[in-house]
Amino acid sequence: MAGPRLLTTLVALVFLLAVSADWLENSGDRFRTGANLEEKTLNASNVVLGKFGKLFSYNVVGQVHAQVLYVSNQDMGPTWGVRNVIYVVTMENYAYAFDADQPVMFWERNFNFENDTVRVGPMPITDVVSNGADTNIEGNVGILGTPLIERETNTIFMMVHTRMQKLVGTSTRTYYHHLYALNLTTGHDRQPCVEITAIVPANGSGSIGGWLTFDGRLHNQRPGLSMANNQLIVAFGSDNDWGAYHGWIFTVHKTTLKITGALCVSPFTNKAGIWQSGHPPAIDKDGYAYFMLGNGDKVLGYDGYASWGQCFIKVNTNPARGNLSVVDHFINDNWKNQNNADADLGAGSPLLIPDLNDTLIIGSGKESFFYMLDVSNMGQANGNAAARQRFTAGGGSVKAGPVYWRRSDARGGPLMYLWPETSTMRVWKFNTTGRRFQETPFLQTTFSSPRPKSASGMITLSADGDKPGTGVIWASMAVEDAEFGVHPGNLYAFDAEDIRKVLWISNYTVDDRHGTWPKFAAPTVQNGKVYLPTFDGVVNVYGLFPNGVRPTTGIVTTQSLSTTASLTTGIPYPAVSGAQLRSVPEIPCEDTEVVLDVRAYRWSVDGQLSFWTRAYFYQGQPQMPGPTIVMRAGKRCNITITNGLDPNTPVGNCTYHQNSLHCPDTTNLHTHGLHVSPTTDDNIDVHIPPADLHRYTYNMSSDHLMGTHWYHAHNHGS
Repeated sequence: MAGPRLLTTLVALVFLLAVSADWLENSGDRFRTGANLEEKTLNASNVVLGKFGKLFSYNVVGQVHAQVLYVSNQDMGPTWGVRNVIYVVTMENYAYAFDADQPVMFWERNFNFENDTVRVGPMPITDVVSNGADTNIEGNVGILGTPLIERETNTIFMMVHTRMQKLVGTSTRTYYHHLYALNLTTGHDRQPCVEITAIVPANGSGSIGGWLTFDGRLHNQRPGLSMANNQLIVAFGSDNDWGAYHGWIFTVHKTTLKITGALCVSPFTNKAGIWQSGHPPAIDKDGYAYFMLGNGDKVLGYDGYASWGQCFIKVNTNPARGNLSVVDHFINDNWKNQNNADADLGAGSPLLIPDLNDTLIIGSGKESFFYMLDVSNMGQANGNAAARQRFTAGGGSVKAGPVYWRRSDARGGPLMYLWPETSTMRVWKFNTTGRRFQETPFLQTTFSSPRPKSASGMITLSADGDKPGTGVIWASMAVEDAEFGVHPGNLYAFDAEDIRKVLWISNYTVDDRHGTWPKFAAPTVQNGKVYLPTFDGVVNVYGLFPNGVRPTTGIVTTQSLSTTASLTTGIPYPAVSGAQLRSVPEIPCEDTEVVLDVRAYRWSVDGQLSFWTRAYFYQGQPQMPGPTIVMRAGKRCNITITNGLDPNTPVGNCTYHQNSLHCPDTTNLHTHGLHVSPTTDDNIDVHIPPADLHRYTYNMSSDHLMGTHWYHAHNHGS
């Protein structure tokens, strides 16, 4: 398609290209740290409401499951010159190159085709999964895994999944996975694509006569692409655990696109799929690849073959060293029970600890325990005792990879972050001298991810090296159970040095709302902007407002809030003569979530009056009065109250202790005037103890009248 496509824009931009890092593969680097340590613009002081928010969006065809990739100072040819560029792929088999700094499209590539006799397009998930209501993927399966960019050859590699259907004669359907190599500048093929397929010796599920053929319909290419020894590494799992699937790994030479290796990791059984919540394998300096496999039996085979379900595996990808093969592995003591419970290790992904000569690897899966292993001897079948460390990841199922901040010892040492489902996000310190993690979390957020099966928080770290005040943790999180179907989500920003401090959430204002949650796609943070896709055919871009002022035109919003039923905390008032009225945030809550933290806080007004009280903290900031929450008839509003009060420490009759304004130290939430259930939606008998939380769900009837209502704590003594 010739010429630019102009999309919704919120701000005017100037072409002044700053020097910035690239984001060329899922998780950013071969270690899988998920960190951009060259972010010079965004920091913990300017990512705040009023300064930071949605700038513009790109429109695309289809859902986006892959992480957005970023190339700085890319030559886009004589028409465009040098630009910062993002690359986006969709489940409808479209690929895009967009200007990273304004909503202009450089090229669009459509891999679908139709004529009078044949139709080629993405595979409908219902071709695999019969009960379509319970699908981890909704709609079509096209480009699912994150592509890989190699700047040296000006190439982006991507996997395209297609169904070819005959339109005349006997109707037949065939399914393919093709690897493409496109020119970054033009989107044209650098050489013809290659079909990924193989036949290997096996007698497991789906095999015939001692041979197993790769099935293009059953297998799902979710892990991002990676590269080692000039070989592209392509891995497969299943669609919804359906059929006689296996875990597969292929290597393809980057220049010739010839398949150089094919490995089935469960040839004598089945399963052992490789999905890793979309993350690629970690790659060490010698080109070995490290995977975590899904549920499936571990069976020692014959003639050098084996099945590796529920294992960490180390894979040789270098043809000069021999065949593509498993050269080491680790399996824990409880793998059989985890197998039976579908608690697959491979829901998480491995992190290769940087700066230690590539000697240690760590990962956690649905069991919610970290295993740290020595890559020179991973432990094989010797169980937990062979692990260098084993410690809890927080109790909730892990469906993500950890993120790692390479801080110097002078700054307190490296930090590792993870946000399991139904758990708080946590951060662990790493001791570089002892080469061990502190097993008790250093810090954790004051609230948890929403509920079981919502999937883990997909997180990214941005910072300017390890400079104080520059670290921000960005988290994409569903607001409800999102295992199946399409659901709303939020983008969160936390202070990376104290993740108890929420800097910003996308549902603070209508204008910043994110839309549907992109499941396993983590935010991409580059050069002052945050890129996060949706399942709505939109990629949103967040950043600092020009001159610190939110643009007032060109913003696409929902329908007018004048038709809503609202919930208000109270009326601002001057505390003493000369004090200014205090404005409070107005938070829309329509099928989304609002998080309020109750803490003791010492207010000072005009320097003349100082007093302790309990306050609602929103986005890490105290509010007096609390924020206004705007609800809409016919919608659901989730309000999570976290109790940040310290446990009571009585001093006399509790009168003088800052946390004992009134005993007890529990809290809760109660509303006045809303037509909701007093036993489920608004239960005053709920008591939230310190360091705990409760999620209130207000289901607003479609005929609820407009009004301004009141909320407060209804706990005895509160």
